[in-house]
Amino acid sequence: METITIILILLLAVVVSGIVSRMVPISLPRPLFQIALGAAVGLMADWRVTLDPEIFFLLFLPPLLFLDGWRIPREELFKAG
Repeated sequence: METITIILILLLAVVVSGIVSRMVPISLPRPLFQIALGAAVGLMADWRVTLDPEIFFLLFLPPLLFLDGWRIPREELFKAG
């Protein structure tokens, strides 16, 4: 149950970082806001996350594969096949 709570809080931090990065007048990349907000959450909450392989495969790998599949050039994909 603690893992689910941490995951939900980190997802909320990602949403908040997206909102904050649009509202700040300085144009900084969104990952900088996400890293800063993640560091702030980690320092304030004093949580330690152990990354189990099951959680990695469930939460992190599918979005990365989807993003790579979405950005692949179609011409090169059909040419390679």
